[in-house]
Amino acid sequence: MPGAGRLRRRTGGMCHAVLANSGDRPLRTVATRDIAAAAATLLPDASWSGQDSTPVIGPDDLSPDDMAQVMSDVLARPVRFRQISVADCKAMALARGATEGSAQGLVDMTTAQNDGIYDGGSPVAERTATSFRQWCVDVLRPAVLSTSGTVTAHAVPGVLLSG
Repeated sequence: MPGAGRLRRRTGGMCHAVLANSGDRPLRTVATRDIAAAAATLLPDASWSGQDSTPVIGPDDLSPDDMAQVMSDVLARPVRFRQISVADCKAMALARGATEGSAQGLVDMTTAQNDGIYDGGSPVAERTATSFRQWCVDVLRPAVLSTSGTVTAHAVPGVLLSG
């Protein structure tokens, strides 16, 4: 799901989801379990060789503002989205051990998303089963409830939960 960021608990129970993406522009999401299911179907197929790509897209196209609302509903506490600069996003990725190339790739991806790469509609792909809300119920909520430290939310790549 979208680029590098963090969900930070503030005093009074308020959390902020921090990304470099525009808050009102829809993003594509996909749960890691749906990526794994697609791979498990494709990898045993010996009928192809070489390289190809297969779009794996979740059922939701939600903006970061929409995602924050879903997180608020599921976590039963207010979550608000706050946009940061792509430079700060890159610095956060580097600080967490990303390579320069990986951090720059994140910047390039976020810039393309902010510039409307998804505005033309979805590529021809069957949408996967796991909604962002379902991922929040199954993965995010248990992770938040089970720890007081930092949890990496893998279905939202790079999103860091801290409390």
